Amino acid sequence: MVERKAQGSLEYLLIIGAAILIVSVVIVFLTVFMSESKDKGDSASNAVWSDLDKINDLRSGSASSAQQQTLFVGGLTLPVSNSLTQGVVLSINSATDYSDKSTSGLTVTPHSDICDSCLEIADSLVLDFSGNFSFSVVAKANSLSENYEVIFFKSDPGNWVPSGYGFANYLNVSPSVDNQVNFFIDFYEQNYADSVLSLGAFTHFVGVYDGSQIRLYKNGVLADSFSYSSGLTANNYPLTIGYEIDGPSNGYSIFDGEIKWVSFWNRTLSADEVESLSEGVQSALGN
Repeated sequence: MVERKAQGSLEYLLIIGAAILIVSVVIVFLTVFMSESKDKGDSASNAVWSDLDKINDLRSGSASSAQQQTLFVGGLTLPVSNSLTQGVVLSINSATDYSDKSTSGLTVTPHSDICDSCLEIADSLVLDFSGNFSFSVVAKANSLSENYEVIFFKSDPGNWVPSGYGFANYLNVSPSVDNQVNFFIDFYEQNYADSVLSLGAFTHFVGVYDGSQIRLYKNGVLADSFSYSSGLTANNYPLTIGYEIDGPSNGYSIFDGEIKWVSFWNRTLSADEVESLSEGVQSALGN
């Protein structure tokens, strides 16, 4: 009888020990499983935030060039998702850095024999702008003492009428003021918006033509506008930057200063885009 009771107690203890062992194994398994799940959850969460950071970088333009495609426009390197990269026809850094800046396969030729900022872009249909167009340019004048000092020009050399467009200083345009620069369509003495170019400091200009209004912005602010709804008359002349061939006997109309960051669009830039572009340019200039 005593032996039976002892045997029963031993069996009871063995059952309890086995149960404790099973519970311990289950607890260890659950602990490991929950830890791995948490790590995976943290990794997934980190991956999501990483993707969001990349998206935000693209939106802000702060991602590296390896993470996104970029385009040089108006002196800025912008992600292709930026609206300012849409409709770009030509974007040039300077007369000494123009390679691969054209976005339309245009032929660009430097003319350092004429001036340091002088470039010629061969005639192309994309430069005739049958509809709306815009430009951006940064210029610094040493002086504006000649009758004509050309920043850019695509019109009839010598006559400057009755086609094309340009941006230049004309001392004989009435009413004329010191250091006046005009953005004209077709006829430089009639259809233009003007502003003043300060000497010795870089100034950012944006010109916009929407088919009915010629607008000129200076450092992001609208300086002048002129109503003109006849449209732009195309021609087969080259686009020249920094100079204009003023006929065989008159030589060249050369801009006395520095020109850089010249860009053209085949569309109208909005006022918000002009302001955004100008802010970027001022930052790039260190202002």
